[in-house]
Amino acid sequence: MRLAHIADVHLGHALMNLKPREEAVMETFRRLMREVRECSVDAVLIAGDLFDHARPKTEALDLAVRELSRLREDGVEVLAVSGNHEVRRREGAVSPLRVLERTGLLRHLYYSPGERTHEHRLEADGTVVCVHGLQYLPKRDFINESPRIRRTFRPDPGADANIALMHVALPNTIPTESEVVEEAYLPEGYDYYALGHVHTPGLELTLHGSPACYPGSPEPITFTEARGDRRGFYLLEAGRDGAVEYEFVEIEWSRGLSTVEVSGEDWREKLEREVRRVRRRTRYGGPVVKIVATSVDASPEEIERTAERAGAERCLVDVREEAGEESTEEEPSEALTEDEILRRALRRARRATLRDSGVDDDLVLDLMRRVLRVVREGEELDLGELIREFEEEIVGEEAEEAEGEESVGVEEEAEESEKEVEEGEAKKERTEGRSGDRRGRSRRAGPRPARPAGQSSLDQFM
Repeated sequence: MRLAHIADVHLGHALMNLKPREEAVMETFRRLMREVRECSVDAVLIAGDLFDHARPKTEALDLAVRELSRLREDGVEVLAVSGNHEVRRREGAVSPLRVLERTGLLRHLYYSPGERTHEHRLEADGTVVCVHGLQYLPKRDFINESPRIRRTFRPDPGADANIALMHVALPNTIPTESEVVEEAYLPEGYDYYALGHVHTPGLELTLHGSPACYPGSPEPITFTEARGDRRGFYLLEAGRDGAVEYEFVEIEWSRGLSTVEVSGEDWREKLEREVRRVRRRTRYGGPVVKIVATSVDASPEEIERTAERAGAERCLVDVREEAGEESTEEEPSEALTEDEILRRALRRARRATLRDSGVDDDLVLDLMRRVLRVVREGEELDLGELIREFEEEIVGEEAEEAEGEESVGVEEEAEESEKEVEEGEAKKERTEGRSGDRRGRSRRAGPRPARPAGQSSLDQFM
């Protein structure tokens, strides 16, 4: 049986909110799927983070539906687990993969105590492969559930080969130790571990004596990930003897992310030359460049303008006085308060990106304080979800402001109308000689009911 193992596509991701970067991620996924179909696979394994958000953008969802539909038409089964970007820790939240499962485009595997939602059998050409899927779990939850997970995830003795499909970081794969799960907590006995969460392409390890591989992100998500040229997926061959052979199949990607370092008096010529080189090698999406400028007598704005004239789509400028220093800003002579540290960090970020995001500094600082609070309390930090909730609050505040302005306008209009009615009736009463009986007067409606505490204007859409 032939299978494709992919992971960490992150459809909908747009570095620095750039549309060309979002389009590059989507175009690379199209090329990945084209290569997978050409390999004539029987099944595709998605080890998490097909989407960049738990509520995908419509363009990302549309592309996923179209590509998965092509696989279904070819008779290819798709099995997937949710990654950390697709999990919303909110009661009643549903992974986008479960929505796709209801359309018949894939099988969503996930661990749920006491249920068999984590396993699925594949059969092709007389070979039986059993796949057990485990979604992303925060480290604390993973450790707490580990005894039950290890009891639940046991290879199927009736299958020719057993594969564990998981979104998890093994030791020494990422710098964030709070996300790493040690081998002792993971299920054992599988012939191949199809892993996701680590974006390093073609990373081959062993887990409980069996191969454990990370295909990595098909398209780099950050500047750091853009180092190196290898991008692709794993092609698996599962035999009746239980052996699972694997090879990394390379694909083309945009090559549109690069870091350029310049220094000295001739920085301008170096920068123009490097940006033109980056532009020539960029296949699609437009070049986005991070510029590290050391000992350069120029402002970030001037450096950015030089890069854009040479053909850069967008720049991130990091100006340093000497090699190894992170910023031109002087160190404080005395200890700073937490608020001063956050404001200084925000000023550096504003200066690096150069362009105004349109979001008030106080709102951004509030988000930074929330992140610090979560870290201090020792909770698992889902920054993507935190930012998404924060964006909803901003939209909610703007909607409330607009609603308030509209309400004020309506009330002023009602007051004027009421005044006209009162004057007209008073005049009528004087004319008819009545004493002032106003029981038939139309009265002003009561105030708009107050919104329940904690409810935003967008709650009806949640």
